[in-house]
Amino acid sequence: MGRGHLASIFTVLLLVNVITSVYASNSMAKIVGEVLGRDELGNITPLSGVVVKVEGDKTLSTKSGSDGTFSLEVPAGGYIITASAKGHLSDSRSITVQEGGIQRISIFLERSIEGTRAIVLNIEPKSIIIKPGEESSYSIEVSIIGYPDTEVTLAASMETRSISLEVSPPKIHVFSNSSGKAIIRAKTSQQITPGNYVLTVQASTNIEGSELLQTERIQLQVKALETPITPSILISELTSTPYIYGLVVVIIVIVLGVIWKRSTQKRAGNHLSQSR
Repeated sequence: MGRGHLASIFTVLLLVNVITSVYASNSMAKIVGEVLGRDELGNITPLSGVVVKVEGDKTLSTKSGSDGTFSLEVPAGGYIITASAKGHLSDSRSITVQEGGIQRISIFLERSIEGTRAIVLNIEPKSIIIKPGEESSYSIEVSIIGYPDTEVTLAASMETRSISLEVSPPKIHVFSNSSGKAIIRAKTSQQITPGNYVLTVQASTNIEGSELLQTERIQLQVKALETPITPSILISELTSTPYIYGLVVVIIVIVLGVIWKRSTQKRAGNHLSQSR
């Protein structure tokens, strides 16, 4: 067999390898995502070490990294993806990945409290500053642990009647692995006394005769209105005791200056007369 035939065979094998590689790469797809959860304080944070498993024509698994992200290369098709971690409720959902495509997914795992059920209540902002007569609003996010789905009732209260409160909507239906949202509007009266006030928000639900209540408290600071300066206020300020003392000192300094100047001029005149 000549060198020409060997070169031809090598070229054909190389082309077959390239075509096979291209076809294989095109028939594969990627699943890229992140896993988030709540820490002990209820703040949303990336979860590391979460086992992510996909089940379909092929079963594969991986773990989320320190930043909560993960990546899996799978054949194109339909899969059930499940994320599970100790101390958290697992999450499962169905996805479909296309040939050569990238399927991005975000997974949120709620904390699991063994033998109990819980409501997670998050309110933003944690504190706010307003003036008498102004209105502020707060965003409420409600999620549940240990319930498949439930209706949650929201209520807000304060220790003063000078602030009117409105919760919209007062009842929200919350599903597992999701959250419900509402808004609280707080309006101060013109007669309210400036200072710090506490807004108390309660979320409650009742399932199978068992009532669960979650309470969150945030701060509302009322700042005094700036008083415009009027002539009467200015006169009142100027005639106050500190200003009177200052005015007397200034007058004394001016009088002493005038006396010293006249005395100096008189001495200079006497000295000139004696010289003549």
